[in-house]
Amino acid sequence: GQLEKQGKDPERLLDQYIELTNASFASAPSDMTVGLHMCRGNLKGTWLSEGSYQAISEKLFNKLNVDVFFLEYDTERAGGFEPLAAMPDDKRVVLGIVSSKVPALEAKDMLKARIEEAAKYVDIDRPGTLLNAGAASGLGHGMGVALGAQLAASDKLVIGTEGDGAYMFNVPISAHYVAAEQNLPILWVVFNNQHWQAVHRSTLGLEPDGYAAKANRQPLTHFTVEQHYEKAVEVSGGAGFRVTESKDLMATLDKALEVVTGEKRQALVNVVCGPT
Repeated sequence: GQLEKQGKDPERLLDQYIELTNASFASAPSDMTVGLHMCRGNLKGTWLSEGSYQAISEKLFNKLNVDVFFLEYDTERAGGFEPLAAMPDDKRVVLGIVSSKVPALEAKDMLKARIEEAAKYVDIDRPGTLLNAGAASGLGHGMGVALGAQLAASDKLVIGTEGDGAYMFNVPISAHYVAAEQNLPILWVVFNNQHWQAVHRSTLGLEPDGYAAKANRQPLTHFTVEQHYEKAVEVSGGAGFRVTESKDLMATLDKALEVVTGEKRQALVNVVCGPT
C-alpha cells in the first residue's frame, strides 16, 4: 500500500497511534464516556482514506481504550460491516450511514436494510445517531447541526465542538444569536490551535510541489492575532470561558456545564491548544 511505498510499517504505525491515543485520555475521570470518530476526511476531493476497517479492526476495537466508536459507513469507501464482528461486548458502535455529502435523502427502507446487515456482526441494542460532515467537512457545518440537534431534542445536553478555523466559518455571532433567541442552552467547545488545518491540507493536495508546500510556514494558514472566542458568545448573553492550561480544563467544563444545565444559557469554552 501507500505506507509501504513511503518506507513505513503499517502495523507499527497502528500500534503507535493506539498507544498515543490511549495516553491522551489516560487521566480521564472514570465516569466519563470516551468516544472516537474514525474520520476518513470529507473535504471535497481531498478525503484521506478508503478501504475496509478489516485490516485494523482486531487491534483497533480491542486495544483502543474507548467506550464508543463512531464509524463512517455512508460511502462505499468504508467497505462492509464484517469488521464489526471484532467489536468487544463492552463497547458500543454508532454507524454513520446517513450522509450530508449528497443532496438526496436516504430512503427509510435502505437505512433499515443497512442496520439489519450490520446487526449480523454486532448487537444493535443501543442505537445512536451519527450525521457525517458535508462536502466541506466541518467548515460552516457544525454549529448549525448543533442548533438543529438541540431543537429536535430539547431535553438533552448538546455539545458542539469546533476547531477555531471551522468556528470562524460557522458565522458564530449569528449562531449564538439563534441559540439565545430560541432558548437553546448548548455547550460550545472551541479547540484553538491558531491554525487552519483544512486550508493547509487542501493547498498541499492541490499543489504538492508548489511554493506553499516548500515554505517553512505556509501562508494564510496560521492566525497571528490571539483570538478570544469566549467573548463572542457573551454578545448574545451566553457565558464565555478560556482555558490555557490542561490542568484547568475539567474544572472549567464543569463551570460551563452548570451554566448550560442550571441557568439554561449557552456557554463556550475556548481551549487554547497552542499553535501547530
